[in-house]
Amino acid sequence: MEGFDIGKIMSMFGDFQKINGDFLKTLDEKEVSASVGGGMVKISITGTGKIKSLFIDEEIFKTGDKEMLEDLIKAAIQSLISQLKSSLQETFTSNLLNKFPINDIFGNIGDDGNE
Repeated sequence: MEGFDIGKIMSMFGDFQKINGDFLKTLDEKEVSASVGGGMVKISITGTGKIKSLFIDEEIFKTGDKEMLEDLIKAAIQSLISQLKSSLQETFTSNLLNKFPINDIFGNIGDDGNE
């Protein structure tokens, strides 16, 4: 199989491990936040899913509306999930795909020379 270089794969394995470590460190340093209900519920988490902060305004408890609190928490979590997915995709692309030269490994496999 022309263009496939197993030697390059083996030599790049150590680089991949470092890139993966950098990726995980970057995720742990990233933080996403959600604020819903006019700031009545606020949650912040890291890119690895660790909860950094949770705030619930005291006014919610005065109303006694448990269902509203549950809805606000669900809305905040949904917002965090959406943001985290986007952040993970961006971080993955910039830290792994852009730094791991896949074309160097597979060379011109499937390239018949005609463009």
